[in-house]
Amino acid sequence: MSETETKEWRGSVCKGGITSRWPFGKLIASSDRIEIRSLLGQSNLPKESISSIECSRFFPWLWMGIRIRNTVDRDLRFCPFPFWKRQQVLDHLKSLGYQVP
Repeated sequence: MSETETKEWRGSVCKGGITSRWPFGKLIASSDRIEIRSLLGQSNLPKESISSIECSRFFPWLWMGIRIRNTVDRDLRFCPFPFWKRQQVLDHLKSLGYQVP
């Protein structure tokens, strides 16, 4: 997989405690930004605004989602559908140079 490859996943988005269910959410990742689209709106996160990406805890998807810590949209989470693709998403984000443990 190329380190500059843009890839996208469908899933659910949680923004500020409100959730937009699958199939209305989309995460688009490239080497310079992550874009989240859903019925809740669109978030464009330049790479420099993202401090870390980690597995989401209990809320809202029982450890199946991804939390994106950033300075643009404070509480932003994404859960791919199907949820077992989470590791694939995390691996791709790490290959693009994002801070993924």
